[in-house]
Amino acid sequence: MLMEGRSNEEIFAELPRLRWVILDSKVYDLEGFFHPGGNFIIEAVRGREVGRFLHGAYPLESLPNTAHKHSKRAFDILAKSYIGKIENATFLGPQEEY
Repeated sequence: MLMEGRSNEEIFAELPRLRWVILDSKVYDLEGFFHPGGNFIIEAVRGREVGRFLHGAYPLESLPNTAHKHSKRAFDILAKSYIGKIENATFLGPQEEY
């Protein structure tokens, strides 16, 4: 499905329970992943482009003033969850309805 160039809105509609994030147009499935800061973080970024959070440029909206630059190890762990590319992505924010 991802290799067909689907938008993230289409993926949400077809797979509403998928725990996925986007980084540089690559999609990662975080099902079964436990975030050391709490899995509410995974739910807060589900379906979103996460580069700004991983590189420490912005804090998660629900945790102001807590920007955190993730380690190389965090990126290596994420890479193991790669499932495909997404094209024509519309990057959703926390206020938008999924």
